[in-house]
Amino acid sequence: MIYFFNSDNDLALASGSVIYTPSQSIEKMMEDLSPLLAWIANEGDSVYVPDTRVAQATRQLFLFPNVKCVSTLNNIQDKLCPWGWSSSLVRKIHRLAPDFPLLSLETTEKLRMLSSRVTYVSLLATLSKIPNCIGESCVFDTFEGIENYLNEHTVIMMKSPWSGSGNGVRKADKFNFPDHRNWVKNVLQKQHVVLAEPFYHKVVDFAMEFYVDIKGKVSFAGYSLFRTDTNGRYKENWLTSDNRIEQYLSKYVSTEVLEQVKMAIVDCLKDKYTDVYAGYFGVDMMICDEAGKYCLHPCVELNLRMNMGILSRRLFDNYVCPNSEGSYQIEYYATPQLAKDEIHKLQQEFPLIIENNRVRSGYFPLTPLLETTQYHAFMKIKSCD
Repeated sequence: MIYFFNSDNDLALASGSVIYTPSQSIEKMMEDLSPLLAWIANEGDSVYVPDTRVAQATRQLFLFPNVKCVSTLNNIQDKLCPWGWSSSLVRKIHRLAPDFPLLSLETTEKLRMLSSRVTYVSLLATLSKIPNCIGESCVFDTFEGIENYLNEHTVIMMKSPWSGSGNGVRKADKFNFPDHRNWVKNVLQKQHVVLAEPFYHKVVDFAMEFYVDIKGKVSFAGYSLFRTDTNGRYKENWLTSDNRIEQYLSKYVSTEVLEQVKMAIVDCLKDKYTDVYAGYFGVDMMICDEAGKYCLHPCVELNLRMNMGILSRRLFDNYVCPNSEGSYQIEYYATPQLAKDEIHKLQQEFPLIIENNRVRSGYFPLTPLLETTQYHAFMKIKSCD
């Protein structure tokens, strides 16, 4: 298996083009973070790290798994495991290695349609019927339809069918709606529909992670408790056990409700991805405060790809002491010198302690620091003893 960190997958899907080209900043992020999926890989697997300097420095990281860093895709016997599939990825890999086995363009187009936010509307309608759950999502193909929906709900969230993380989502009310007019019309023109949902008062962000095999069987793969910024962009994951996360969530909603939602997702999505997709996917959720009562919104997003929640789950389960916990973060630094200075501070403030080949406490780098580094992934762990 060769793991491939194409974290621009959502943007590639949103473009709808086989010849999508990421921005320089996105390219830089993928270059600096290219070894990241090594922490998910199993012994004997490989991770694609195109820059040989990054590959060499990666091998020197603490506790680095028995995984190869490869800068070419010459072994056509291997199976590619990317962050996510798109037709533009297939084109890119084909140009790097023409004989490498890949999904067909027909299959990647099916995956694109299944990755649309439109596909979770019916799932949300089913899940929201579970006691103590809320949520609705409506699809509109006209500007007037969205305008009427706003009049009914006062404050709404508008979403494009495809977008990058934290993008393609707008909060609108009767006062600022005119400011979003051009955005709505642009999405309608390019993606044909816009989703609109009531605004809910979020208290907690979390996700349920799942795995689907090629026969369409869906199984629960763990919890992800994460934090976003004010624009909904991913900031960090809490690294702790599934049991601790469930205990934390049960302060707001019962474990019975969580279990009902979990089983309903498995049941609703079984056979949906048969012969099209095999791998992980995540269902983002949130706990909301509705008039003083905590409710569960069981499907804010459905990410049909690898995600930071899966990575966080594997990091804690495989590399952190059971009686420790902490955070997994990705930081961007405006200059390589700033990256060097800030990472040095982390090393000084959070000295690393390793116990039984696991992190007990301290700062732990997941990607290397080079003279050109601007994006860096790491864990900050503390002992709970």
